[in-house]
Amino acid sequence: MLYPKNSEKILDKELFKNPSNEYRGAPFWAWNCELDKEEVISQTHIFQEMGFGGYHAHVRSGLDTEYLGEDFNGCIRASAEEAKKMGMQLYLYDEDRWPSGYAGGIVTKNPRYSARFLRFTTRKSKDEPITDPDGKLLKGKLLLGRYHVCTCGNKLISYKRLSDEEGSAGIQWYAYLETEPPRSFLNNTPYVDTLNKEAIDYFAEITYRTYQENVGEFFGREIKSIFTDEPQFHRFKHHEFLLPFQSECRPWTDDFDNTFVSTYGYSLLDRLPELFWNKNTFSQVRYHYFDHLAERFANAFSDNLGKRCEEMGISLTGHLMEEPKLSTQTQSVADAMRQYRGFQIPGIDMLGGRFEFTTAKQAQSALRQYGREGMLSELYGVSRWDSDFRKYKIGGDWQAALGVTLRVPHLSLMSMKGFSKRDYPASIFYQSPWYKKFKYLEDHFARVNTALTRGRPLTEIAVIHPIESFWSLYGNSNTKSRCDRYDRKFTKITDLLLRAGLDFDFISESTLPELNTEGNYPLKVGNMEYKTVLVPNCITLRTSTIDRLKDFQSKGGKVVFVGDVPEFENGIPSNRSKELAKKSIQIRFKEKEILEALESNRLYGIYEKGKHTNNIICQLREDNDAMWLFLSRVEKELGESKKQNLMIKVKGEWKGSIWDTLSGDIIPVVAIAENGYTFINTDMNNHDSILLRLDKEEKDNKENKPVFAKTLPLDEPFDYSISEPNVLLLDRAYYALDKGGFSRNKYELLHLDNICRKKCGYKKRSGKSSQPWISEKTPPEHSIKLKFIINSKIEVKDTYLGLEDAEKAVIILNGSQAEAKIYGYYVDKAIKKVLLPTIKKGRNELEIVLPFGKNTDVEWCYLLGDFGVSISGARAILTSLPGKLNYGDITKQGFPFYGGEILYKASFEGNGKQISLSVPKYRAAVLEAKTSESGIIAFAPYSVLLPSEKGPNDLSITAYISRQNAFGPNHFPSARTSLTSPGTYYLPRAITTKRYWLSKAGILVPPEVSIQ
Repeated sequence: MLYPKNSEKILDKELFKNPSNEYRGAPFWAWNCELDKEEVISQTHIFQEMGFGGYHAHVRSGLDTEYLGEDFNGCIRASAEEAKKMGMQLYLYDEDRWPSGYAGGIVTKNPRYSARFLRFTTRKSKDEPITDPDGKLLKGKLLLGRYHVCTCGNKLISYKRLSDEEGSAGIQWYAYLETEPPRSFLNNTPYVDTLNKEAIDYFAEITYRTYQENVGEFFGREIKSIFTDEPQFHRFKHHEFLLPFQSECRPWTDDFDNTFVSTYGYSLLDRLPELFWNKNTFSQVRYHYFDHLAERFANAFSDNLGKRCEEMGISLTGHLMEEPKLSTQTQSVADAMRQYRGFQIPGIDMLGGRFEFTTAKQAQSALRQYGREGMLSELYGVSRWDSDFRKYKIGGDWQAALGVTLRVPHLSLMSMKGFSKRDYPASIFYQSPWYKKFKYLEDHFARVNTALTRGRPLTEIAVIHPIESFWSLYGNSNTKSRCDRYDRKFTKITDLLLRAGLDFDFISESTLPELNTEGNYPLKVGNMEYKTVLVPNCITLRTSTIDRLKDFQSKGGKVVFVGDVPEFENGIPSNRSKELAKKSIQIRFKEKEILEALESNRLYGIYEKGKHTNNIICQLREDNDAMWLFLSRVEKELGESKKQNLMIKVKGEWKGSIWDTLSGDIIPVVAIAENGYTFINTDMNNHDSILLRLDKEEKDNKENKPVFAKTLPLDEPFDYSISEPNVLLLDRAYYALDKGGFSRNKYELLHLDNICRKKCGYKKRSGKSSQPWISEKTPPEHSIKLKFIINSKIEVKDTYLGLEDAEKAVIILNGSQAEAKIYGYYVDKAIKKVLLPTIKKGRNELEIVLPFGKNTDVEWCYLLGDFGVSISGARAILTSLPGKLNYGDITKQGFPFYGGEILYKASFEGNGKQISLSVPKYRAAVLEAKTSESGIIAFAPYSVLLPSEKGPNDLSITAYISRQNAFGPNHFPSARTSLTSPGTYYLPRAITTKRYWLSKAGILVPPEVSIQ
């Protein structure tokens, strides 16, 4: 069991106040360097300090220890043993990077298991196919068929599959089976054939069996799951107009047509042109193809691995590729909900701060219907170094409302060496100055989980998932506009219902027969029951779906056809859906009509000024004799505090209390019962979520709140202190390769590195390279000399240079060589510090000589010391540290690249009672304020209550600044707002600039103290 404490009849208040580890998040722990067992053990304790309940041992770019080798497995075992000592969880990950299935190249070294696809083309291949004795393609192109095709525009008029003896009067089309080429990111091997169960069996033997043999005694206790990442088949894109000089590709495998014939009674190869052109308004061939593709993929991958996990006593979890749209999942997995049936913990991928309600709702529907205990989300990645607690809370809250119980924050870097620091930052780990404060957030989410993993979810509404209707349209330009509309409507109906407080589940037509053996009322689908079913603009329905809906309606169920009524059954013209629609409710695809049709199914509503809100989503759960209602805001706002006054309406008569997930306190609220409903009035700020418990018992509704009458602004300028030396980013230099002269111009170091790689005949760095552990280790053949010009208005002693591979570097400042001695590290243990000679007033030349080869990295450097930095465009000058700080952007007060803690010092006259400190505008991950006690400021209304003494009081406010300006892509004009991926650092020079584009940092307006 994931949550054994949920068997208790009532949620224990102490468990809510101090949740145990199973309710806490477990980040991706990036194994991205040469592994050291002692460092592995040491880092596990950092996760505990941050409030996490465990960690996912996740191989990332940079791993320099043999994957699944002896040392690697030793580190896995050490992390499992340490998890046991700490009462935490180790979560396994099943691949060397992603997508899962190729086992770091071990599986796909055998060409029998490489991914394959069908190519439809007019170009006759000269490559002779190589097959193994049982006919499996190993290399080359295997001819599957030849065709004469007649089209008019983009409409299929006629076609014929040609026999071996037949020729064609016109252009011939050829169907070839091909294997995917190797990819450097997959360690120079192809991806795996995920339609071939034999290939996935081999993958499981290599990976899952290795883990079982190594750490199997921890299964079911310290190890409860294994994460599979972005499995997919051969991803394809179709042409809008298929012309003779083009070709089309589709996922395929060697016996695909054989199993297709067994399933549908005809050969897909005989009717192959219908897959690419439209012959009629509906393509049954296309419908059958994607249905078979989805089933082959599910049988080979998720069903297969899920069964193995169950036998081993652990759960299969992870997420699929491209779940949000009908079009994207068609291209990658065919049918997302069908794949979830194999997952004991279905999961999603929610990166970049998106609100993908479709993705979450699909997985949540499977979670509920299959009665799974938990749902996972990989979240927060592809964001930025300056993502703050506000973004993290908003992103986690709305996903909790849609079923997520196991948060996997992306990413905690084991090392920032080389490319790793650009691996979809930020690093939610010790490299970020706020990492010790992250427990504040984790406590919140863990408290949410103690409630939302209990009982059962409540909803009366189901929506038939329209993916199978979409398949028939997904061919070419004749249907492109309809495909786009279909995608938009899929997103629209999901967003509309959730924002309107009408929670629902999708029903997958493919899994309905196993989850419901007969139509009944309410319609029982697995563990869920529904009183109303929407059929949204579908083109075709399965016979099994029509039968269940017909029986459901005849017994009192409400069926609502939204938009067009399906004209096909199993892809064949049929009037059965129309006959059912005549006895049902038929409405247009209009917001007002949809909401009116479902109003009788409303279990709760969230109102502001008499109207239902559209920026809050909820989850309602029944927990024995009580209920939980969780509310989450769904807005991407980071600005000034914005409060909503809400009226919450819940069906039934209840007494209420708010269980405060930030403090762990339980606060009674006034609940008014009237006409079978309960009404509760409360306020909700920008970043709030509300966990409301509804009980039958009477609660004390009195709450005494302090009143603050007198407000005192804090005078400026302020004394301050910093937690680490100030920094000057050294990211542009002149260079000389080997014994050559210095370049005439300065270059950004990452581009400079690739310039030199090209000169030396090496591959460029881009983040898509094969792993170091599999690469040939060759000693550096060259040397590179970097020259930085440092201008200073002052003399600066005791400065340090932070750089990678410091022990291999020769460092010379103004002709004086620095001592080759390491003095700790800056930000990450890979960036070591070397003491420099004194920086003189005026112009300084810093030269760094490093070995250069295939396996080396030229990385940014950092000048550290007691100085200020003034930036003007691309020019930086060292100045004196400011004596005091004003409130405002610190990048303009001498700290443009600083990313540590800044402590602002102030004082005020107190009266011995509580004060309310308000900091209305700041740019930092989080703030911590302190008088005699401390408190966190992270979310609107940006205030905290603190004790005071009579007379003068010292007040400090610590701002935890991000690493964005020292480690972000700061020569990109959109750097202050764009999401950050590895590619953002390697943009063409034409769209980058020499000047720095810095993010604001610090407390931006004066705080205020209110006296009670």
